[in-house]
Amino acid sequence: MCRGWQLFVAVAILAACATTPRLQPPRVSVVGVTVDRMTMADGRFGLRLAIANPNDRELAVEALTADLRIENVVLGTATLTAPVSVGPHAEEVASFAAQGNFE
Repeated sequence: MCRGWQLFVAVAILAACATTPRLQPPRVSVVGVTVDRMTMADGRFGLRLAIANPNDRELAVEALTADLRIENVVLGTATLTAPVSVGPHAEEVASFAAQGNFE
């Protein structure tokens, strides 16, 4: 009797996994850039990025860090300043703090 119950639970879990659609990656585009401080050695910037969710369910972004690159050379990093939620088939603007090292 116990073995039949375990088999039922295993089949139910596998069926649930099989019906869960894969999430599509969000589309990200630059909305704006502000220069907070600039020297010959480094810089601090504010970035506003639009995050578009192509999925049928909400996308919650708690943390995000990205490299700042020009022609595949890393010049700095950008970090999400506050969590953002993007509804299904919606777009939200997120703010990032960025700093670059030019040496």
